Amino acid sequence: METNCGLCLFFNDDHCDFDIHNLITFPIIKTAESTKIADYECKYAFSRNVGVQNSDNFNYEQIKTKILDINSIKYTLAIHINKVNRSLDVIISIINNLKYRPEDVLFISETKQDIEYIEKNLKYRWKLSHIIVPLAETQQISCAIDSFLSIKKNSRYILYYHSDISNIDNDINNIHIKLYIQNLDGLFIKQITDIDGLFMSYDQYNSIGTEKHILFKNPEEFIKLNNLIRIVHYND
Repeated sequence: METNCGLCLFFNDDHCDFDIHNLITFPIIKTAESTKIADYECKYAFSRNVGVQNSDNFNYEQIKTKILDINSIKYTLAIHINKVNRSLDVIISIINNLKYRPEDVLFISETKQDIEYIEKNLKYRWKLSHIIVPLAETQQISCAIDSFLSIKKNSRYILYYHSDISNIDNDINNIHIKLYIQNLDGLFIKQITDIDGLFMSYDQYNSIGTEKHILFKNPEEFIKLNNLIRIVHYND
């Protein structure tokens, strides 16, 4: 398998308009006739011939926007309101201004929250999981996500925060590069000692079963017990 950049609408003046070449480690083979990427399938590739043939209906920017949309991460953002380092109004402002927009937002809270404020100000579909009985944090997370998954099927991934959301835009961009450009798959984590910023697919979440409690409590221990699961670090 290889990608022939010369056939792509987005390869111009010996340069990829998505800067793919500078974001991957796959071999780039250049000759006088062509530029190819060995052992790599580019998710952003679009036939130059098709683009030219349909130029009367779709211009370059329209096609580019569509390709970007197709490769946008479809994820649910889960945030434990009581534990993150921001107030509710700041949390909502951060979410509303994300570059890679969530499909849904799941709030987890041990205390009563201002439902009217969320409804009025948050741009996205959302659910509040109000924990009204004493539960360990690992149980709070799993109960909230499990109940959410039973009614939401549109997102492929879940991104969870319980501490610091100030760098969330940068986190999502780093995940996007590794998932959609570098073609890496697995359990995405910033640090093996903390699940803040944990990113995983719903299918993977379901396949872990009860061991998700180990993951939420001690990711380092979970990784030792599950050496078949690929761990992808995406920290700065």
